[in-house]
Amino acid sequence: MVAVTRGSREFETTASRFGASLALVVAAVAAFVLVASTGELLRGLVGVGGAVLVGRSAKTLDTRSNEQRAVGSLGVVVGSALLVGAVAVTDVASVLVAVAAFAVMAVALDATTGLDEDTGQNLFRTLIHSSVAVGILTVVTASIALGLPAALVAWVAEVGETVVRSSDFAAFVSVQIGVLLVSLLLARALPRLDRWTPDAWLPEQRELLGHLATEPWEVPRWVLGLLGVQVVVALGDGGGHLFATLLDLTAVFGDVFRFLLHSGVVHVPLAVVLAVLGGIVLADYLRGVLVVWAGDDPPETLAHASGGVAVGVALGVLTAVPMVATLVTAPFHPESSAAALTQVFGLGTTLLGSLVAALVAVLAVVGTALSVTNSRYIPPEAGGFAIGSGLLFVAALVGTVSSVPPFVTFVAVGAALLVWDLGENAVGLGRQLGVDAETRRGEVVHTTGSALAVGVGIVVAVVAMYGLGPLSVPSGGRALLALVLALVALLAFVAAIDRTEGHERQE
Repeated sequence: MVAVTRGSREFETTASRFGASLALVVAAVAAFVLVASTGELLRGLVGVGGAVLVGRSAKTLDTRSNEQRAVGSLGVVVGSALLVGAVAVTDVASVLVAVAAFAVMAVALDATTGLDEDTGQNLFRTLIHSSVAVGILTVVTASIALGLPAALVAWVAEVGETVVRSSDFAAFVSVQIGVLLVSLLLARALPRLDRWTPDAWLPEQRELLGHLATEPWEVPRWVLGLLGVQVVVALGDGGGHLFATLLDLTAVFGDVFRFLLHSGVVHVPLAVVLAVLGGIVLADYLRGVLVVWAGDDPPETLAHASGGVAVGVALGVLTAVPMVATLVTAPFHPESSAAALTQVFGLGTTLLGSLVAALVAVLAVVGTALSVTNSRYIPPEAGGFAIGSGLLFVAALVGTVSSVPPFVTFVAVGAALLVWDLGENAVGLGRQLGVDAETRRGEVVHTTGSALAVGVGIVVAVVAMYGLGPLSVPSGGRALLALVLALVALLAFVAAIDRTEGHERQE
């Protein structure tokens, strides 16, 4: 078997470039014509274009260059968004668009890089990492749209103000709890600051901060017990009155103490220090999560995720512009789910969530396709061509209930057969001669013969449909059944012709 080297990795050849390109062109044109014949010209163009972009970009992922991986990741994300976006409209044509577009994607994957485990692994990494990146952006934008950060800050401030104003003793106990929390958080934050900025402190300063820091197990039990008793007393009424009376007896000192407790001079700095120390600890935990997510090769992981990051940020920025938001939301039906989600979460969050759904959908389809290629019913060397051909045939059947003209349906079935024939022939030549071999002349001859065989089958089906059909016109389900049977007959007829020609060539 001929093998070539891409980068520094050796891999088996798949299909000859010319034959694979022909199969892809036939599949793309047939899928577009099928969808366009229902009146959905734009959706056909977008869906087929997205499918081709995903397939072509998968080849760019299979490289040693992270810059090329980033370009491929961007293409996969944009292609997935276009493909699923064309399907997202809920009508009868959606099933046709989905089947036809995924047929083109399967052919494109096999035509460019081969629908195998290596391709699947690269696509999985790109789709998963990009989904995670876009998912994080979705959560952030949704939180901002719902006002969660501001609501959290307002709630904490309200709770603190309620505690401080409830009684002098409650304010005093809250200061003690704040000091204890600062000491505990300082023990967690100092080691992290030492790793991030080892030269930020003078030895005397670092020693002082070390003395102020306390681990939970280092807190004396009597301190915890005393603090617990104070909390219980503060929750009742008697303790607050007793503490207030004690402050009244101390005259000026009591007034100053009350001022410190209720003016915010003590509580506000404590809250700021707690927020800073808590932010340092949280940032380090997030850094750890990022390190785990990045794995053993962070640059490669970031390259796979760069498509999701770029498209997600672009969507977030563009949808924040009022003019752009108005243009995007104008086609939304007032009672549609898109309009409802946009009203609650904002346009940016809605589009980002839709992008995550699109990436997950393509991931599921690719995973299913790889599972099917591993079955005994699909030839592993040309699995993408076989799946694409089968899906294109299914799309033709779906077209019978989507107002697709019978002639276009016959042409689509013929194209499905042609895709499989061209793809299988390209794989055979690629295995024998290599993907870069000059096989154009032989493949043109083969394509011409196959196209003639398909053309004869289409002519026979059309004559039977439009010539003999008017002699007995069925209706309703009988008409649909007759059309399906005609398609099956066309399939068998062309397959028989192709097999006969194959035997003649062998002889």
